[in-house]
Amino acid sequence: MNREEFQAHWSTLTESQAPHAVDAAWRRYQSLSTSQRDVDDPSAEEFIGTFQDFLNDGNVKNALLEHKFVTLAANTIPWSATGIHIQQGQVISTFASGRAWRSRVLDMYLRPQFALWYKIGLNGRVFNSTGDSNTFESIDESGELFIANQFPGQFGEPDADWSYLWFLGKSEIYHLTDWSGQPCMHCKPDLNTGILQKNLSPPLAFEPNTVVSWTWLLMSLPSRLREDLTFTHDYLSVAFEFENGRDLTYTWSWELPKDCGYWCPLPAWADREFHVVVRSGTEELGEWLEERRDLYADYIKYIEQGREDDRKMPRQVVRVWFIAGNRWQRYEGEMFVRDLKIEQGERALEIL
Repeated sequence: MNREEFQAHWSTLTESQAPHAVDAAWRRYQSLSTSQRDVDDPSAEEFIGTFQDFLNDGNVKNALLEHKFVTLAANTIPWSATGIHIQQGQVISTFASGRAWRSRVLDMYLRPQFALWYKIGLNGRVFNSTGDSNTFESIDESGELFIANQFPGQFGEPDADWSYLWFLGKSEIYHLTDWSGQPCMHCKPDLNTGILQKNLSPPLAFEPNTVVSWTWLLMSLPSRLREDLTFTHDYLSVAFEFENGRDLTYTWSWELPKDCGYWCPLPAWADREFHVVVRSGTEELGEWLEERRDLYADYIKYIEQGREDDRKMPRQVVRVWFIAGNRWQRYEGEMFVRDLKIEQGERALEIL
């Protein structure tokens, strides 16, 4: 399609028609002509066929109690019964293939690891896999296995040091490592998204002159477009959550200017997470850089739009987050973070 044809097609979609959104979508569409698309997934018949020899093996037959092939439409609302009933202590393996499309024209979709969820029994614990294939043991639950295709963040929230935000699911994005003898967090998404959290125990009083600082090294950015749109929202960041449920997340943008701020464009996070750009472009990639932000002043400037109202200000900082994702554009992104702390006058709380 040329630009005129693309715009005509885009106007028929339930997407933002704002000029900057149309421009970003057109640039994404153009980039597809010079990038290699993923190989198509097998059909349901082909997928089943790949398992037949395995399932017909005598040793496998003796080890398996039961197996089922399940086809789940991407728009199926949770939950779907599988017909497999699990007893406490049994081990289950799942193998999944397919895509939940966000936009076919922009070649954006979710893999099973990010979109497929499980629970054992109607009231069982909700969980996902760290990959498209998964093996797990039912430690303390019995019942039928249910599966769901659900965009992360649309479940309610239940509730250590670092732990994954449960409704985005577990992944293998984060690893605690060291750099020249100093501990640091390595963050590298793999066609997915994850949030790693650390509770502040006890929570920290949120007061004027609350300053956060960290040193980070970004090797690459997971976006090639402005990140403030639903279909381009791939980024790496450090975030701070308050007791009112909101958070400020400090990001490095591909092209949005420094100090640009915006609410998260994803519906499940709108009015909950605010993004502040602290670095922009590629010139400083590959360098260790120090950041220092007045968290209290930023909250007033960006979330309260410059109006300090004591009745609306949160009383505590409760968690620190790392956020990393490249599920939409699928470009490699990689970040290392160290020397993370929160300061209030002469007091300093070291996080990492």
